[in-house]
Amino acid sequence: QKPENGHFVTLDVSAETGPREQFQEAFYGTDYMFNPHEWKFITPAGTTANSVASAASYMCLPDAERIPEMGPAERATGKIVLDVPAKTGTLVYAPGFVDQAWEWKL
Repeated sequence: QKPENGHFVTLDVSAETGPREQFQEAFYGTDYMFNPHEWKFITPAGTTANSVASAASYMCLPDAERIPEMGPAERATGKIVLDVPAKTGTLVYAPGFVDQAWEWKL
């Protein structure tokens, strides 16, 4: 499928969750998933795309390549595909469970 917003960006993710007690407190006993709706994209002109998830980006990967949901004390690797409006800019990951965000330049 073609991107709905302009360009696909594939992220290779390696993650590790903490011990059961901390994990259950942070996620209320549910598994964690890297939700594409927790990402934003800022163009070089400063315009923010608040939605970089699309049906097209979700369909890009077979299930076996996607980063899986994670429980406590687990390590996982996989991919996320985002649908961004430009080839250059800044990706922002701002999960709702913390008061901080991480940025990467494209």
